[in-house]
Amino acid sequence: MPDVGRLRWILQADTRQFESGMNRARRSLMRLGRLAAGFVGARGLSAGLAAGLQTADAIGKIARAAGVATDDIQQLRFAFQEAGGDMATFDRLLLNFNRSLGDLRARHAGQLATFLRETDRGLFMNLKTAENTTEAFLRLADAAAQLEPGRRAALLGAAFGRQSTALNVLVQGGRAGIRAGMARLPSGELISQAMIKEAERTNDEILRIQERTSLAVARAATEAVSLIRGAVESVQALWQRPVEEGQRWLGNAWRSVVGAFRIWD
Repeated sequence: MPDVGRLRWILQADTRQFESGMNRARRSLMRLGRLAAGFVGARGLSAGLAAGLQTADAIGKIARAAGVATDDIQQLRFAFQEAGGDMATFDRLLLNFNRSLGDLRARHAGQLATFLRETDRGLFMNLKTAENTTEAFLRLADAAAQLEPGRRAALLGAAFGRQSTALNVLVQGGRAGIRAGMARLPSGELISQAMIKEAERTNDEILRIQERTSLAVARAATEAVSLIRGAVESVQALWQRPVEEGQRWLGNAWRSVVGAFRIWD
């Protein structure tokens, strides 16, 4: 049974790899106990920890993609929600703005750069020299708050793209209004940058474990199918011989009977 032994070895090796990965993830999860505490409710620790991991992981990835600090993205989301928006929409708008800002700075190109060259060269330079995306966002909000509704909509559309009207309420108060909304997020609800990094690392490790496990299962299944097919073919071959022998015996017997009748005739 060498094939069966080989399959057992594959499964044991994949199991050891899986357990090693899970142990690494478990150690990271233990370090995330404080993060989980904020998400634990009636569903219990496991559901709370999963929600905490996903939330912190998403914050880290969006903040990095949008070029803002993790504290800023959480506070800006909160202010946007207070103004009637939702986090997913705000994330898309902020990512669009970061791309527009990058085009303006690097190539003096894109819809925002073109719009500002024609309408407000001062704001063009203010955005270009802003030290980060959050500051550029606040400078643009200050400018938008001074515009009549039609021109404000045009500026927001050039900067944020589709769904930019969702920002109307948030930018009406300019920088001061946005900062006030950001400050209303209780500091105790902010997830620290260190905890977010740990959550990202842990979540990525879990995803790698899931991927390796899926590959291991697929590999084991392929090996098992091959072994089963070989076993079936062997069994069929074993049954085929007696059948063929039986058919040959019956054929010979029939020919003998027929021969006997001919002699009798």
